[in-house]
Amino acid sequence: MFVALAAFSGFVSSVSLALFLIMLWARRWPNAIMEEADLSFSEVTMGRRKLWLIKVEYSYLYEGQKHYARSFFLFGGRPFRSEEDARETEIPKYAYVCPVNPRISYLRQDKRTFWTFLGASFCGYIAAIFMLLA
Repeated sequence: MFVALAAFSGFVSSVSLALFLIMLWARRWPNAIMEEADLSFSEVTMGRRKLWLIKVEYSYLYEGQKHYARSFFLFGGRPFRSEEDARETEIPKYAYVCPVNPRISYLRQDKRTFWTFLGASFCGYIAAIFMLLA
């Protein structure tokens, strides 16, 4: 039973590590200046809490071609506790563009998501080792 749990823990850790490495690589993607941006805010209810999300649609020019996107965060993203907090968020003037597929872009990375992927991968690998040793 511990071997199955260790294998599952290792799999989840590997996925977390892969997502962390993708986010790390994406920080080095080239920038493209946004030409048009449409920003809106929406209220969502999670349990008893009301939270706010940022929705964005933008266009950018990359290597002579115009692209359209809707990604504010690369992976995940944090809802805001109030509309004021969401509106105070700085919107960059440029988008990070994937050099492999220029249709993929984002505006910001959530620091909490970035570090959570790294922490989850290390904790999972350590847990898998202890399960195998038990």
